[in-house]
Amino acid sequence: MANPTFTITITADTICAWCYVNHVRLHKAIHLYKKTYCSTDTFSIRYKPYILQPHLPTTSVPVQDKFLERFGPTRASTIERLIDRSVLGDGIKFSKNGRVGDSRASHQVIAMLAHEGDKDAQDRVVGEIMKRYYEQDGDITDQEMLIDCVVNVGHVDRDIAVEALNSKELRSSIDEEATAARTAGINGVPYTVINGVVIEGARDVEELLTLLIDIKQNAFVGQTANAQGPNPISRPTKSYHHNTYERISSLHGFDGTGKTVLITGGASGISHHISKAFAKAGAKRVVLVSRSTEAQVKAKEELEKAFPDVNILTCQANITDGQKIRDIFKELGTVDVLVLNAAVAHRRAVATDIDVQDICDAFEVNVVSTFLIAKTYLTMSMPSIKSKTIISVSARAIHTINPQRVGYGASKTAAAQVMQSFASQFKEENVKIVSFHPGSICTPGIAQNISKNMFPWDDVELPADFALWLAGPESDFLHGRHVWAHWDVHELIALKDKIERQPEFLTIGLVQ
Repeated sequence: MANPTFTITITADTICAWCYVNHVRLHKAIHLYKKTYCSTDTFSIRYKPYILQPHLPTTSVPVQDKFLERFGPTRASTIERLIDRSVLGDGIKFSKNGRVGDSRASHQVIAMLAHEGDKDAQDRVVGEIMKRYYEQDGDITDQEMLIDCVVNVGHVDRDIAVEALNSKELRSSIDEEATAARTAGINGVPYTVINGVVIEGARDVEELLTLLIDIKQNAFVGQTANAQGPNPISRPTKSYHHNTYERISSLHGFDGTGKTVLITGGASGISHHISKAFAKAGAKRVVLVSRSTEAQVKAKEELEKAFPDVNILTCQANITDGQKIRDIFKELGTVDVLVLNAAVAHRRAVATDIDVQDICDAFEVNVVSTFLIAKTYLTMSMPSIKSKTIISVSARAIHTINPQRVGYGASKTAAAQVMQSFASQFKEENVKIVSFHPGSICTPGIAQNISKNMFPWDDVELPADFALWLAGPESDFLHGRHVWAHWDVHELIALKDKIERQPEFLTIGLVQ
């Protein structure tokens, strides 16, 4: 049997309400993933035991009584309201009439199912046990209920279930595993690991779906263009960086002396770190163009304190305002490097639930304004150094399919094409235009939708320093190309002859 696309390990307790919520949401996310992204991908889900209350009696007591005893009336009521509000969209109807006790017996039959029944038996039975306990007034210590779940949902013989419940060895191993989990630093459940990515707590369906897609897309990084699956991403270099490195951080080759660098979206996130990189490289002026005055003030103060010899200028503007953009360029007089990073990503939803206005907004900012700013810059007088550089911050979305970001991927792809069109027009002149994917960066905007500990993010200094290298002379051969910040620049330089011989290599377009 082929290895599963996703290997999921969940440390949980059957008497943990959030563990049940996590189970329900994860399966909804998997269903959506298969329905909207890739129906052929496979999932292996395994459960590990965790004992939240090791001293509960083997004879059950009413859930409500134990809940009040543990938390007190006020806190218990608050927790109940929080849980009820949190699961409104999950289809879970918590009952308060179940009976709670030592959960070890349930863990014993669950552990047995790791070796008995079909590959999904354990996962199905976990869901059934928790559903009966939480929604159908079940008793977690009722061995007949547990056996019924194993037989009728797990499709395993009754004798095997009874043997598991009577096994002292299995009971002892449950305690050992639960203790090992605490020793390993797992202090709360659910604790989910998907292909090595740790998720603590019960995440929303949207977050889980996004994570599954991100994991799948990253799994293809480094494969050849003939790899199986949706949108495998080829890469031209063997070395693949997630953090900055000396070759781009200090040996980038960019000389900022006397130069003006204008950065859109430059007051926060990736743009802010790019601003710092150019200031550190000795640029004469660093110009931050963004909508947020508050963020600009904070960024300006930080940059001026760190780089007192650099003139930090801020321009509050909506980049869709053509006249304002033209006024900014006119007032500056000279711009040597233009970094385009302002962009919008509409709300996450499947394509049929996205409004037309969401699509229009994405294209207005990501495509039309990109075209407007680049055109304005390219039609200005040539700077005294007789060269112009445009660095467009792109996205991995142009290579992949995200069913919840229909407008984002399409608009960023269009923006990359716009850059390539400008590049083809200025082939023989002292103009360099390069687009690049910055990596998976947990920017403030991203953090609003995805937890910082949900994903192995790239270091934000990587795209900042890579942009600096792109602005230097070594990258001139990448004019009109689309590259990734992860790609090793030594190995990219080694591909110079190939890139110059093959005009469509590292460009965005239809491949037949």
